[in-house]
Amino acid sequence: MMESNFRYIRRKAVMEMLGVSRSMMESLVRKGLLPRPYKLGARAVAWRSDELAEAMANFPRLETAYERSGRRIPEYRRGK
Repeated sequence: MMESNFRYIRRKAVMEMLGVSRSMMESLVRKGLLPRPYKLGARAVAWRSDELAEAMANFPRLETAYERSGRRIPEYRRGK
């Protein structure tokens, strides 16, 4: 049997990695963009690091509000 090197990443850490809220993360799971979490206990869930990395590699690029509106990004926001 092949050993896999992974660790479990808890919800708060995943939220910080993705920069999204809990409700947005749940929406991404429902849409199939993130894998379903594993239940670790009555109130604890976590994602496998290898499954999460694969999902993030295939993650679609999200449009910014500026791109959706068709406006140009102001000079001070371009990171010069």
